Amino acid sequence: MAPTTPTRLRFFLNSPAWRCYPLVLFSLLFLFSACTPDQQYQFAAGSIKKNWKKTAYTTKEWPELLTATEINTTSLLIKESIINLNSFQGKSLSIKLRKDEADLLNVLNEAATTLKRLQKDPSFYDFSARLQAKLGQADAPMAQKLQTISPLLPLAETYYRQAKLNLHPTDPTLCSAAVEKHIQSVAFLDQNLAHAIAAVDWPNQAKADFQKNLFQTKLALKDYLAWCRSQAFELQKRSQ
Repeated sequence: MAPTTPTRLRFFLNSPAWRCYPLVLFSLLFLFSACTPDQQYQFAAGSIKKNWKKTAYTTKEWPELLTATEINTTSLLIKESIINLNSFQGKSLSIKLRKDEADLLNVLNEAATTLKRLQKDPSFYDFSARLQAKLGQADAPMAQKLQTISPLLPLAETYYRQAKLNLHPTDPTLCSAAVEKHIQSVAFLDQNLAHAIAAVDWPNQAKADFQKNLFQTKLALKDYLAWCRSQAFELQKRSQ
């Protein structure tokens, strides 16, 4: 017959491993308290940086692709990390480490601002701006630039579906700003990109595939534009 849970617990409490545990914990706490402020900071900052590199915020290509759960988890990590770093404000750190602390706090605070906008600011989402940024990254012929954004076009629907899941807007002016921004974005797709693909020397099938994906991208933008317009209307209605 297998030992019951209480039996296992009594066995563990009476074991040498458990009797040694308080001593090990005390030793670790003693060693940490005996460290200089610089050493304490390096230990704490190293742990924060390690955990930060593992977050979806740093691993995904764009923050707009974060899910609501990832936003909340990352926000909690940032809050805890900032509290940890602020505990060193009254301690004497070297100039180098004080600068490292300021840089790390800046990274975390900027990320926290971005995460808040992902949940509150519909104008933060702009798939067209992401495409334009890609197009402007390389000094290359237009045909080559279009090839760099071609794989991104099918992401538009997912991009805006995630936006609507993440957002809980409260400011109608931000919704209206998103509407205006996406009117310009649709114009960019209709004019700049449509004309660019018509002018490049591509096989007919390649052009047709790009144009099909471009059309679907435009539909996703127009759908989001309409959603932002309805959000602005509802928020304005409530405020009256």
